[in-house]
Amino acid sequence: MNYGTDIADCSDYVAAVARALRAETVRGWDGFTFDAIITMPTGFLHYCGRNVVVAWNHHFGWAWGIEGHSVESVLIIESLGLGRTPGPARCADRVDEAIVELRRLDLAVPDSFPVPVRVLRLPQEYVPPNLRPRQCAW
Repeated sequence: MNYGTDIADCSDYVAAVARALRAETVRGWDGFTFDAIITMPTGFLHYCGRNVVVAWNHHFGWAWGIEGHSVESVLIIESLGLGRTPGPARCADRVDEAIVELRRLDLAVPDSFPVPVRVLRLPQEYVPPNLRPRQCAW
């Protein structure tokens, strides 16, 4: 299943990005706001040590942020700005750049930290049937 993207299988693509990111976990999401959430073993002091997440939506591409208060939410900081399906190495490079920049702020200018946007996982009954994705094997 390719969700109308130029990739043959979304689960293979997400797994390749997760490997490039040296991720801890990959989990499916609601398929409406995000298709997959990748958790990395990197946290930030300013965000109470929460780990970095990288989230993929097959319509808009990748965004990054931090873990929410539960597994049902993530806090998105910004889009990676790479398009819908950038190569795994390019995605990993951009995430590394973003982490380095935020680490610099974490140490030098904590008052200028970006405010993340909370995104909740939608229960499947709230996702319109025609917009529900076919399940990817994570």
